[in-house]
Amino acid sequence: KISMMLGSSFGSVTRTIRTCKPICKPLRSPVVRLVAQSSDAAYKPKKVWVRTENKQVMTAAVEAGLDTFIFTQETKQLSEEWGKMARINSLFIEGDMISTSSGEKEGIWHEVASPDDVEEAAGFRNANGVVVMDSKTWQVIPAENLVAAFTNSSAELMAATHSFDAACTMLGALEVGTDGVVLDTDDPMEVRQLAAFVSQRNDDARERLRLEAATVTRVEAAGVGDRVC
Repeated sequence: KISMMLGSSFGSVTRTIRTCKPICKPLRSPVVRLVAQSSDAAYKPKKVWVRTENKQVMTAAVEAGLDTFIFTQETKQLSEEWGKMARINSLFIEGDMISTSSGEKEGIWHEVASPDDVEEAAGFRNANGVVVMDSKTWQVIPAENLVAAFTNSSAELMAATHSFDAACTMLGALEVGTDGVVLDTDDPMEVRQLAAFVSQRNDDARERLRLEAATVTRVEAAGVGDRVC
């Protein structure tokens, strides 16, 4: 109640004004702390394979920490020569098959030049191993479509590229990027640039807050806080 003295020509009048309390209080929600068990999923570093016939490129790659090289049947002898100079991991392309030096299947090399090729490549998402998309002229759209298709798949998607810039584009497709790239180059500087770029990207990704699947094991009250929508 609020009592007020009002003056008028007829004398003083006391009038009482009743006030009301708000029928509701500001909404405040209890804050809960979710104690969860994180999934076992770990960050997978981006892969870089090198395809070249240039010994200087090979040397630069090994010095930069890149040790996986792609050879064809025509360049197979380089694998033996370079294997005597440095410890390298050799992979061989024969047709659309990628195999190790012992003959074990490592993955699939798939050329992409049309929407049908993209659809066919997407069909390999449940295969084991690596699928390398080789798209020489039409790259960004196929990469984005395939990155989406290979999400949560058992296979790893890599992209064949012919420059540092193209490799960066593939590694950034749909922000997630391919799982790795194959750099085909005769320029040692491009190998060094790509190695540094991927190393920094991998370090940043490990430090970045990631959203992962988790199992809620219990819920605990942690006081009262403002509601945030």
